[in-house]
Amino acid sequence: MKTRLSIILLAVAALFSSCGTTAVTPAEVARYSNSIINHDLVIDIISIQPSKGAIRYPGGACFFTIKDGTIDGRLPFFGDAFNSLFSGDDVSYVFNKSAIDITENFTKAEKGRYIYTFDAQTAGREKVSFVITFTKSGRADIIAKCTNRSLMTYTGQIR
Repeated sequence: MKTRLSIILLAVAALFSSCGTTAVTPAEVARYSNSIINHDLVIDIISIQPSKGAIRYPGGACFFTIKDGTIDGRLPFFGDAFNSLFSGDDVSYVFNKSAIDITENFTKAEKGRYIYTFDAQTAGREKVSFVITFTKSGRADIIAKCTNRSLMTYTGQIR
């Protein structure tokens, strides 16, 4: 019985250690780090987590760009809206080269992580506050907060 249990535990450990891990080359780490430090990057959205509800995966291209002190792109929204401003089929956050002033925080984060905080105004004149945590492997964990909507969390990858 102990032998079977130890074999099962080893198999599960091997499975978890191999799931979702991809080797990032030193060249990719350098490219991601330069993109993060220079505020010149495109983030592809992989998953979306509303404050209530299940994780969703965007269908088709879903990305946004941070470059030259602006944010441009679209972030899908699946949460709750707190007023009647939102009607229609698509209530995504849409940015059209909105000006941003990035505040960086390298000390709060663990080694190898970068944190950006900034506010942006959507095309519909709505203020959204962002906290983005980047890793040297190119992953981006994004929190979008707005007074008119529930909190949304996005996971992305630097392109």
